[in-house]
Amino acid sequence: MSLATGRFYALLVRSSLLHRCISRGDFGALDRLRTIISYDRICVLDNGKIVEFDVPEILHGQDGIFRGMCERSSITLEDIRRARKEREAGNEVALLDT
Repeated sequence: MSLATGRFYALLVRSSLLHRCISRGDFGALDRLRTIISYDRICVLDNGKIVEFDVPEILHGQDGIFRGMCERSSITLEDIRRARKEREAGNEVALLDT
């Protein structure tokens, strides 16, 4: 595990959000946007601080980091809705550290 990865996970362990998310369902920390757009909730971190946390459709409708990442990846609201429909039922949360 790299030093940067170790620091990232240390931050997660200290986060009360992590503990709440783990107790409620699955948790994923991913770097490929298309793999997480179907998740129930997405948490966006900026310099280790939570700056956005909501369902993907809501985040896409706001002028924030998540929407900017989607635009740079050519991900539309329709893509998010389609991915959600295709995903199996479950509770998952994703963290994006910008």
